[in-house]
Amino acid sequence: MALIIGMPTESSVIRKAMKNLIEENDLPPVVFHSLRHSSITYKLKLTGGDIKAVQGDSGHAQAAMVTDQYSHILDETRIAVPMLS
Repeated sequence: MALIIGMPTESSVIRKAMKNLIEENDLPPVVFHSLRHSSITYKLKLTGGDIKAVQGDSGHAQAAMVTDQYSHILDETRIAVPMLS
């Protein structure tokens, strides 16, 4: 995350904003990085497992990072969808 002038935002600022958002809206506590994990998980599901598209959107340098970290999502979908004969 960057400021309007392009300088990076300190992580403490992000943590504080996240904490305030959670408290003000009576949300369950989560860490900021879990939002990234959730975003990638949903992108994989919505794209039908298009690993290269998700890799590009998430900024991972290697597709293997996506498959290594999120392959359980693809397995879950594969098992849930019946095979066509």
